[in-house]
Amino acid sequence: MHCCSGEKTESKPDQHIDPVCKMTVAAATAKATYELDGVSYFFCCQGCADKFKASPDVYLKAAEAVSVSITPSSRKPAPVKISTSGYTCPMHPEIITDGPDDCPLCGMALEPMMPSAVDESADEELKDTTKRLALSAAFTVPVVLLPMSHMLGMGTAHDTTATSGFNSHLLNCWAQFALATPVVAYAAIPFFARGAKSLSGFNLNMFTLLSLGIGLPYLYSLLSLLAVTFAAGEASHEHIVYFESATVIATLAWVGQLLEAKARIKSTSAVRELVTLLPTDATVLLPDGSEVKMPIADLSIHARVKVRPGERIAVDGTVVEGRGSVNESLLTGEPMPVLKETGSNVSAGTINVDGSLVIDAERIGTETLLSQIVQLVSQAQRSRVPVQKMADKVSSVFVPSVLAISALTMAGWLAVGASLPVAMSLALAVLVVACPCALGLATPMSIVVASGVAAKAGVLFKEARSLQLLAECDTLVIDKTGTLTDGTPRVSSVVTLSNMLPHEVLAFAAALEHKSEHPLATAVVTANKGKAILDCTDFASSAGLGITGSVTNKKVAVGSSRFLEELSINLAAQSTNGGDSNLTSVFVAVDGLCVGRIDFDDAIRPEAQAAIQELQKRGLKIVMATGDGMGAANHVATALGITQVHASLLPSAKAALVKELQSAGAKVAMAGDGINDAPALAQAGVGIAMGAGADVALQAADIVLIQNDIQGLVKAHKVSRAMLSNITENLWLAFGYNLVAIPLATGLFASTLGFTLDPMAAAVGMSLSSVLVIGNALRLKAIKL
Repeated sequence: MHCCSGEKTESKPDQHIDPVCKMTVAAATAKATYELDGVSYFFCCQGCADKFKASPDVYLKAAEAVSVSITPSSRKPAPVKISTSGYTCPMHPEIITDGPDDCPLCGMALEPMMPSAVDESADEELKDTTKRLALSAAFTVPVVLLPMSHMLGMGTAHDTTATSGFNSHLLNCWAQFALATPVVAYAAIPFFARGAKSLSGFNLNMFTLLSLGIGLPYLYSLLSLLAVTFAAGEASHEHIVYFESATVIATLAWVGQLLEAKARIKSTSAVRELVTLLPTDATVLLPDGSEVKMPIADLSIHARVKVRPGERIAVDGTVVEGRGSVNESLLTGEPMPVLKETGSNVSAGTINVDGSLVIDAERIGTETLLSQIVQLVSQAQRSRVPVQKMADKVSSVFVPSVLAISALTMAGWLAVGASLPVAMSLALAVLVVACPCALGLATPMSIVVASGVAAKAGVLFKEARSLQLLAECDTLVIDKTGTLTDGTPRVSSVVTLSNMLPHEVLAFAAALEHKSEHPLATAVVTANKGKAILDCTDFASSAGLGITGSVTNKKVAVGSSRFLEELSINLAAQSTNGGDSNLTSVFVAVDGLCVGRIDFDDAIRPEAQAAIQELQKRGLKIVMATGDGMGAANHVATALGITQVHASLLPSAKAALVKELQSAGAKVAMAGDGINDAPALAQAGVGIAMGAGADVALQAADIVLIQNDIQGLVKAHKVSRAMLSNITENLWLAFGYNLVAIPLATGLFASTLGFTLDPMAAAVGMSLSSVLVIGNALRLKAIKL
């Protein structure tokens, strides 16, 4: 029994709920009644009855939603909660935790897998980083000034005049220790914790080097100071402490961490902007007609959501009441609002410009289209590109190599007669100047920024590898219908090839086609609008060829000339205007006899010519692959300047064409929108689906053009090329920095250059290297699409 609609109320057995307006109606005084599937429905007026008769499924679904999702009941389904996901590392996406933490492999702070409008973990990280930086800087300044006191008229670090059993030099050193200790023992604790974690799992990383670079000079200085102090002797002029090195390195490291954290937040701004478009609550209509505001997380499927003018729609669903214009530019790119009325589909995040709408909630929270887009973009940002393998290989041996070079530097300088302070200073410089994070961030930051920019432009990359592969493609195989053309063909004529009337031919075709998703099927059903759809049984589809079924006890087939020939239906002269025409045609057969032909025209997309020309200028070879006849295919190809055309292809033949091109050495991308494109999309190195295409095409594709605009192909190619170029630049920056900085830090070129790299200067270089890489990645936000 249908819930609510037609049911008696619990308080008054003779009363019922009008399924349209939800008013309580007494059976004896109802203005209209209607029986459906053995259930009687009672209405407050004839208008409600007429609405119900026209669209009973819409109102039954809505009525059921109200009764089970709003009122407390044991039948209430579990609400769809917005997933909090987990946390992952931008450099190592395989690391996933339930809450904020540090990556056990690289030591970086983990980020939410599902971004939110306000990233609380990032805010906390920024607050903590800022606090520790401020403390470090406050204590580091006097630590640095104390050894320079002799230059400021306050004595020298080598003054040997005794003061209360200590010379001024020892007092100066102990003062440095007192000021350096809060920096090392508190501010730098996160560095030591991450360094210890890296050593425990032998996942050596930047924090291994950083913790050693801070800890070793501090410990050496403390032990040296204790030895001199308890020896009850005077500090030698040769006695040097490195407290200032430890504090400066820690302070500059926090400067680098702060800049890096801010840059990483900026790199994900595009995705967070999408998240802000999702409302956090919705107005729900209760059974008694009252309204209540509730969080999205507490909504249930088929709740009735009311949207007033100017409000963002909170759910994906179907309009059950009202009429208004909705701005869908977020998803379609079209600035003009689209009229929505009963039966129209709407999406979360779009704006109701005018009119009041009541929506049957069909997808909520993470199930909405916009949420899925955000999730897919986040997933793409966490994935890797093939070029990253080189950086990963280098990173795996980088830190052990740096530790070895540091040890050899110290041993080498001691061997040639250098003093311990000099040798130790150079060894520390090697530890501190090396930056494995610059290598690790080279590709992830470019991916994050590029995929975010693409998503804002209506191009959705499911995996980062698709970005690189598309940039490397030299051939684009492209479908015609729905890709180069509007994909909304119109029936231009119905030609009868028997004694059957044209409208009868159309009626038989519509009986089958209303069960199909093909654009031509939609055109047939539209052309038959206003007439009853005949019942169809035994429906069967042969992808790329046609469909069959039983209508009024007659065997009906609708499809291409080839399809009917395979069914042993003779076409003979009837096919004259089909395959060779500029129009697309299908044939209709009833009980083995071809009774008519339906011709279609499909307008070329207005942006198609400019898009194809731009792609050709960018070096792509364009190949059209279509299931339509050669005449219709050539008509479109000639208009767009495409010289290589393959027509009358089955889905398997499209996939075979892609494979053939690949065998010849081509790097192939495939763009399409229909079920018959899915095998070719899967076969291609990169599959690109139009956003309005069939679900199976969207699933098989690597890239989705959300706005269903062929200019999206140009945008996708621009972003992919720019990202690959940016990654190359980042890798050169990272490798180049380390190849120059590490040999410089060893002191090998001291005699040539006349200077050695101080550990504090090395800390500046280390901090700036990661910031340079991230800053270069952020340049991708300036791509003009």
